[in-house]
Amino acid sequence: MEAGQHGYEVDATVDLHRDYGWDATRMSHEVTLAYLYAWRDHPRAMIFHIFHHVSETQLHQAIRPIETVRDVLLWNTGSSHDFGAERAVKNGNWWMIPAVIANWLVMTASVVVFLAFLIVTPIRLVREGWNAETGVSLGIWCFYLTVGGLYAAVHLEPRYLTPVVAGSIVIGVVNIVRVIEFFARPPLTDAAQRGVVVERT
Repeated sequence: MEAGQHGYEVDATVDLHRDYGWDATRMSHEVTLAYLYAWRDHPRAMIFHIFHHVSETQLHQAIRPIETVRDVLLWNTGSSHDFGAERAVKNGNWWMIPAVIANWLVMTASVVVFLAFLIVTPIRLVREGWNAETGVSLGIWCFYLTVGGLYAAVHLEPRYLTPVVAGSIVIGVVNIVRVIEFFARPPLTDAAQRGVVVERT
């Protein structure tokens, strides 16, 4: 564990093999046992460990064009050049103001989409009942939470959620559309409401 904190996990495995004769199977077995013993002996700490991995980064996965530009710059030049970062403006790079504003806007939109996915999906199931759309939405919702929860139980990085992010975006946008349609729907008149009641009876 100490080796992992200092970023030399590979050296630790080399030492275990050289000094103790452990192979990959033995190391995997010992790590698994240590993890299970941690849950047995320190369940409260392990639960807090799961929530420690859940961060605001998950809120910003839906729409991230500025982050994508940063990644491309980083991979190609070795630096993100503080593209769209507030610190760039604070350091006097006034040309970065439009990118910073754009970043705020897309982060806000991303948070709205993710919260619509996370919160509105079960609400729609309760209000609309089980149909094809709510069934698919709930399936993707459960899939997202399961994948995220399993990774968070050990270690969660935003890139690990790549298989489930696309579905969460689609469901989040659909939920936003359904909420807008719900509130934009004209209210029923008294006569129409009575007609609905008569039809139901």
